[in-house]
Amino acid sequence: QAEDGIRDIGVTGVQTCALPILTVRLDANGTTAQGQGADTDTLVAAATAYVHALNKLISKEKRINSPNTATQ
Repeated sequence: QAEDGIRDIGVTGVQTCALPILTVRLDANGTTAQGQGADTDTLVAAATAYVHALNKLISKEKRINSPNTATQ
């Protein structure tokens, strides 16, 4: 049985002027988020993209799971 959690579903990279720009897409529980990172160090660019995507994913999860206060 598959376990719910964060799953990396894609990484793309474009290199211009020795500056790698990486895009990471994460999928968790049916919610998808994308983050980008750019740095002269490819590892730093990848880590930045992953952190950005993870932050967006957490924000989306909080919005989905928060109680709707507008109807009270």
